[in-house]
Amino acid sequence: MGEIEYTRPSIFRNTMWNAGGKLFSSLVGLFLTYYIIKKIGIEKYGIYALITAAGGYFSLLDLGVGTSFVKYISEYKALNQNEKINKIIGCGISFYFLFGVLIFSLFFFGGEHIIDFLKLPDNFKKEAFLILMIYGSILSFSGLFSPFQAIIPAIERFDLVSSLSILFSILNLFGSIFFLDRGFGLYGLMLNSLLIVILSGLIYLYISFKLLPYLKIRIFYFDREIFYLIFSYGGKLQITRLSSIIASHLEKIIITRLVGLSYVGFYQIGNSLCEQTRNIPTLIVGALFPVFSRLKAVEKHTELSEIYFRSVKYLAFITVLLLGFVSASPSLIIKFWLGSNYPESVRIVTIMGWGYMFNTVFGAVSGAVSQGIGRPDLQMKGAVLNMILNIFLSFFFIYLFGFSGAAVGTAIPMTVAVLYFMNMLHPLIKLDNKLFFKKILSFFLSGFIAFIFTYLAASHFKYSYTKFELVLILSELFALYLFVYLSIIYLLKPFDLIDKRFFEKNKILVIRLMRVFCYDKKYT
Repeated sequence: MGEIEYTRPSIFRNTMWNAGGKLFSSLVGLFLTYYIIKKIGIEKYGIYALITAAGGYFSLLDLGVGTSFVKYISEYKALNQNEKINKIIGCGISFYFLFGVLIFSLFFFGGEHIIDFLKLPDNFKKEAFLILMIYGSILSFSGLFSPFQAIIPAIERFDLVSSLSILFSILNLFGSIFFLDRGFGLYGLMLNSLLIVILSGLIYLYISFKLLPYLKIRIFYFDREIFYLIFSYGGKLQITRLSSIIASHLEKIIITRLVGLSYVGFYQIGNSLCEQTRNIPTLIVGALFPVFSRLKAVEKHTELSEIYFRSVKYLAFITVLLLGFVSASPSLIIKFWLGSNYPESVRIVTIMGWGYMFNTVFGAVSGAVSQGIGRPDLQMKGAVLNMILNIFLSFFFIYLFGFSGAAVGTAIPMTVAVLYFMNMLHPLIKLDNKLFFKKILSFFLSGFIAFIFTYLAASHFKYSYTKFELVLILSELFALYLFVYLSIIYLLKPFDLIDKRFFEKNKILVIRLMRVFCYDKKYT
């Protein structure tokens, strides 16, 4: 078996690879949402969202083991501790084998109780049970292969991560179309997902041995030190994950009980648009976590802090640009995307877009840093605060405003919690809060002013339009938003000479404008 040479590409190159793969996956996800609703209807789409949300809670039973693989494989690779990598993989395989058996058993024996709790219509219960069984199998197999899936990003080979992501997205797309066109409905969607998980796992297994030929597969392997390490680290992240799942999915259950099942689909459409848009700027984050882990291992603290600050600035520039525009013109975007305005979903996007914006800018890179430096407890505290606030505010605002209150009850907690989390992190990495907020808040102010202009302009378009006309209208609105956004950035100058050199060095065509007129010459 030949060995693929292990190299460490630049952070920028890794980010571009990571961005390409995830952007393609996001576009496929947007198209599939449209296609699934067209084929099975909004009500069954709501059931699909509910079952996957409910099943996601059971995935938390892995106690956070899966979240620790990338960190420790990256760290041990930087320190050339190959045997410890084998121990991590062996413990992971052993644990997830038992975990898979547990998950499937819980779904098999407790599936009817889960379905009863979700208050699904009687005519859907039999179908929902089978779908739940397939979803349990998906969780079981994905866990078993997760140690090998973590190897590729851990050693910073994001060219492979991106290529595989695109491949699996294409297979998922054609597989979903195949099953839906033949009338398999929700069964087909879940079966296709199961086949993709198994195939991708086998491919990850093969590539892992190509990258690290010294790997060993150890079944039923136990090492007390390694287990303590991954459970101690993963346990804190698991609390974070549990809190995030509760915070993000609670509204679906509350909406089902207080407003109606069909509104879950409307909520999911609005939430999905915000999530898929948010996924575009966060593409730069995926390549950073193993970098922060490596820098922490070799004790390059100044470089770590500098990369963090720059990453948040670039993330803020793109996030406010995209989510601000989507929040300003959701009706036209949803009309183009799904062929109908869905006014209930429009309200969700306008409100949640800003919540996602603050949460992404202040939380995405901060989360990667806290995990990379071995302080997941900071992120955990922020997530728990988000969950607690979300529970109380969701009930309060849904009672006060009805359906739209679900978005308010989510947007406020996710903003407050991420600011609290970030405030705990910055002293550890010795970052100047005054300078940080001065630069980052410049993007929010620019985006808010651009949002007002664009929202007022978009409100004049209230009639039916063809797809082509919608493309022209949205292009004009985006040009307006971009012009106002860049104009305010020109006045505030959040970029500096180091950013200018970075843009020049990496030949960033779109953002290269910044090197001409949007950087502060007095600040370096």
